[in-house]
Amino acid sequence: VDNKHSQSELAVKELLLRIETLEEKLGTGMSVLRDFKKSSAFADLFQKEGYIPIAMPNSCIIDNLTWNSEEEFLKTLSSRSRKHFRKDVLPFEDKFHISISDSPTHEKIDIYYELYKNVKSKNFGLNTFTYPKKVFHNMASDSNWEFIELKLKKKKQIVGVMFCYKNPEGSYVPNLIGMDYNYAREFQVYRQLLYQTIKRARSLDFQKIDLGFSASFEKRKLGAKIIEKHAFVQASDNFLLEQLDMMRNEIS
Repeated sequence: VDNKHSQSELAVKELLLRIETLEEKLGTGMSVLRDFKKSSAFADLFQKEGYIPIAMPNSCIIDNLTWNSEEEFLKTLSSRSRKHFRKDVLPFEDKFHISISDSPTHEKIDIYYELYKNVKSKNFGLNTFTYPKKVFHNMASDSNWEFIELKLKKKKQIVGVMFCYKNPEGSYVPNLIGMDYNYAREFQVYRQLLYQTIKRARSLDFQKIDLGFSASFEKRKLGAKIIEKHAFVQASDNFLLEQLDMMRNEIS
C-alpha cells in the first residue's frame, strides 16, 4: 500500500470488497488476512470492514548478524542464554557430521521427507496440511533452496534436516524442519539445527533470519526477537463470528 497516496484507504477497501466477492464465488465461508504486526495501521480499517482480530503464534527473527566468531556471537546473548548455549548446544555440535546440500539425491529426499513428516505429525501449534513429496523435489531443483543436514557420527544416520530458503531480498528463511525423535532429546537435535542455521546465515552474509512461528522460547534463547502477530478473520456464519468474538475477548 502506498500510504502517501490520497486514495490509499479506498484502495484497501476495494481490495477487501474483491476478497468478499471471491469468497462468495468460491463458497469458502471465511476470509483470513494473516501475519500482521499487533500494532498494524490496518487494524482499525479491517475491523470497520467486519474483520475480527485473532492472535497468532509469535513470529521470531534474528537481525544481529554482525559477529565474526563464536565468542562474538555469545556476546549478543543474555547471560542466561549463554549458559543455555554452553550446556545444551555447544557440547553436542561435535556429535554430528554437519553438511549443506543444495541438490540432494532422490534417496536423500526420501529420508528428509520422512523426517519432515515426523515433525509435521507432532506440531499441533500450526494447523497445516502435509506437503507432497513433489514439493521437496522442487526445492532440490531450485538454487534458492538448501538443506542443512545433521548426521550422527556414532550411528552414521541422518537425524535432522532444516529446509532453508535463501531469499534474494536479503533474509535467510528456515522454512521447514525434520527430525528423528528417537535421538532428538538425547542429542538436542532441534537446538543444534537452530544453531547451525544461524551459523549458515552468517557465513552467507545475510542480514536477517526469519525463523517463523512456534517454539519462540527456544529461538529467543539463541538471540531471536519475538514479534506478536495478528490475523483478521471475516466469516459469513454468524455463529462462527460469535465464537471468534468470544476468543478475541478472551485474548484481550
